[in-house]
Amino acid sequence: MVDTLSPNMHKAGTDDLDGLPIVAETMFADHKGVHKPRIEKKQRNLARKLPFLKEFLEEGEQLLAITTAVSPVSFLEQWTTGFIFVYLKRCLLVFTNRRVFHIPTKTNFAYRRSVAQIRYGDIDTIAQKGSRLKIAYQTGAKDSFLYVRRSERKKIRSLLQSVNLQGATSDARRRVHLCPNCTSELETDRYDCPRCGLEFKSRKRALKLSLWLPGGGYFYTGHPFLGIVDAVVEVFFLVLIIVSLIPNASFPNGNLAVAGFFAALLVVEKMITVYHANHFVKEYLTVDEGPGSAGPVRTTLKWAGMAVGLMFVATTMFGVLMQTGVVPSERVLGPDEIPQGYYGDLIAEGIIRDGEVIEFFYSEGLISIREGGSILTNQRVISYQEGDDDLVAVYEIWNPEIASVELIKQGDSLNYSVYHVSAHDEEVWLDLWLPHEYGDAEKFAAAVEAKIGN
Repeated sequence: MVDTLSPNMHKAGTDDLDGLPIVAETMFADHKGVHKPRIEKKQRNLARKLPFLKEFLEEGEQLLAITTAVSPVSFLEQWTTGFIFVYLKRCLLVFTNRRVFHIPTKTNFAYRRSVAQIRYGDIDTIAQKGSRLKIAYQTGAKDSFLYVRRSERKKIRSLLQSVNLQGATSDARRRVHLCPNCTSELETDRYDCPRCGLEFKSRKRALKLSLWLPGGGYFYTGHPFLGIVDAVVEVFFLVLIIVSLIPNASFPNGNLAVAGFFAALLVVEKMITVYHANHFVKEYLTVDEGPGSAGPVRTTLKWAGMAVGLMFVATTMFGVLMQTGVVPSERVLGPDEIPQGYYGDLIAEGIIRDGEVIEFFYSEGLISIREGGSILTNQRVISYQEGDDDLVAVYEIWNPEIASVELIKQGDSLNYSVYHVSAHDEEVWLDLWLPHEYGDAEKFAAAVEAKIGN
């Protein structure tokens, strides 16, 4: 095996870095060949993450540069994960005199027993353009590595000008993963090593866990944060589907349209999970079979249980906050249910007067009762709303002036019921937006209607 870089790249010989053979004059220098202590410090820090690489190096192979980057990622992956893909697909690129090692890593660039190689002889064209390293293979396949470290871009661009693309080739003739156990080339879509039998996480198992367990695909592929988020969202959708199917006065058979809507969202969520899991397993992640280690199903159930537990705790805390009045309740409140602090807030905002007795109260606000609401007191019916100018607009009809209460929009589990309240003066009116669930809207409206003629 011969080197595939021109002889002048080795003018000063080889050094050794923690057991890794390197060309120090290239690795610790800038694109002009000038040694930079700052570059040397960064390269040494990255090299400390690569002790395993010694097992993969061939006789006479030397390291020339190391950089951080983001593994090739599809547009759909970027679109469905947002900027978080930069952390999910982090990797190290190690340039040697014979090939480029692509090492998918954890978010802190730690090794996750996944290694791929790109033989220079397999490449048709390779170029560092801006933050991207673009590679086209002789088979027609292409790869684009994103966000190559800025401080290494010029050096990599200069280094690639010396690459001899007529060097040794791989069997795959493109980027190919290597077995972390025996370093042999792995076969596409085969999830065990053909040489030593080491097992890798498979698409089939990822599909099953993604479909049957909340967040299962993410937990299986080693992405617990995404798994927790996905599990919470899936459980939330399942709860909404079940609640929508419960019969009520407006929908004796349950609200099938609403249930179908959330079921469709759940299907989309599952499809996204399956898509992501399929791409993650392409990095050939080993199955942990060490003594005492949990299997993939048990690990998934553990993380999913934690996600559901966190959701339960969050729901309980939110309920406590509503009960104590820290955040507005989703129900219409009677006089004995209204937190005492609400009176002071409503008086301070000029919504009710000192001495008024609240008979029914509902706030549309998510964070503060100031955002809007409907009130019935012993003196008047009130609708109020916070405006863009940060002032609260108050609309009122005194109880003796109430002429009629008319339902103009029937609510459901997702939408308010709207009641139009008119005064004897036809120019005076207001609308009450009230929650339909539990009969709260009807109860409030009936109490307002009872004021007519009194």
